[in-house]
Amino acid sequence: MLIGDEIKYLKNTDKTIFLAAPDPVYSLYKIALNQIIAKDNLILLDGASLERALLMGQKKYYSIMTTSSTFSWEAYYKAPIVGIIRGETLETVREIAKAYIEAELFTIEITMNTAGVAEIIAMLRTEFPSLNVGAGTVCTLEDYSVAVSAGAQFIVTPIIDELVIKKAVADAIPIFPGAYTPTEIYKAWSLGASAVKIFPATQLGPTYIKDVLAPLNTIKLLPTGGVNKENIKTFFSAGAIGAGMGSSLLNKQLIKDKNFKELITYFKSIKSEIVDFII
Repeated sequence: MLIGDEIKYLKNTDKTIFLAAPDPVYSLYKIALNQIIAKDNLILLDGASLERALLMGQKKYYSIMTTSSTFSWEAYYKAPIVGIIRGETLETVREIAKAYIEAELFTIEITMNTAGVAEIIAMLRTEFPSLNVGAGTVCTLEDYSVAVSAGAQFIVTPIIDELVIKKAVADAIPIFPGAYTPTEIYKAWSLGASAVKIFPATQLGPTYIKDVLAPLNTIKLLPTGGVNKENIKTFFSAGAIGAGMGSSLLNKQLIKDKNFKELITYFKSIKSEIVDFII
């Protein structure tokens, strides 16, 4: 991703610069570059154009997207909550992200069954560099490819798919696979999961987390589904290293009313419940 000194250089240079963007987000970056830098000597290439340029001997280009190497565990542990966004528009997600950062939350997930998910992930990576931006509901290698090409810094799955987990591990991208039973949890961890998403946690509750961690105390657990403001502290007390939260964090009524000022207050109130567990 182009940030800081790179953007400054591109604004000031008179050299012809080729930039490469993955096809899923090419159009978005074309608009963004025109707005931010707006220079005729910058040439943005999609996948096919980049291939042709390389065949013609053009080897000087910038890659707009990076891998997940910028995922910050430090930022994650400052507020170990993964906010799960599903089915919102790009503009709404932008406003949510502003509120998220204002509340000093840092890790956010866009599910793959959200319309325009690639564009949303790319926008978040570009406009909110302090966020950890991930993709959720990643069930196939095709989902994985779209997510990573768009700039996802971490991957979340509702299931155990060995191919997806192994690919993320090979690419050094944090992955939180979904599991339910102790056998599934151990399998996901053994395959290289960064943490195991306990899903759905609604019926299991905090006692289940504590019971699983008694014999499997080295595994990092991330309960998701059923975690809310009233019980989040008990999940952390049971040993969870974080929590995934959807509508219980992203208050639908506040978002529908575009009351993002109150949403900030709501975010902060949930974070305050786990202040004793924040590093």
